[in-house]
Amino acid sequence: MILLSDANVLLDLAPVGGLEYLLKLGTVEVLDVVLSEVRRDPRIPDLTALGFGIIEVQIPSVTASRAIAPKGLSLPDALCIAYCQQAGRVLLSNDRLMRNTAIAQRVEVHGTLWVVQELYR
Repeated sequence: MILLSDANVLLDLAPVGGLEYLLKLGTVEVLDVVLSEVRRDPRIPDLTALGFGIIEVQIPSVTASRAIAPKGLSLPDALCIAYCQQAGRVLLSNDRLMRNTAIAQRVEVHGTLWVVQELYR
């Protein structure tokens, strides 16, 4: 399973040292636009050094993401959904609008609680 994490899951797990454990669930990727959001938080370590894959957003992805973006969904959130849809990734997010949009686009999506439950198993 290849997971794509949104910023809010990273920000939930970082303060408790959970980012290293997230990688135990499989390959974890982060879009470069999401990485630029979380880099400002001092609790977020170097994700590349931890083993996260960093995905560079391409122009076709921006175009595709705008087609699925409802009002209120940020461009990085729409890009995450479009990338998961195109690449067959599982999305990790706690954002309600993002999760509902992902479900509507037939993208599998889970939140931080699911991560903790899977790690417990």
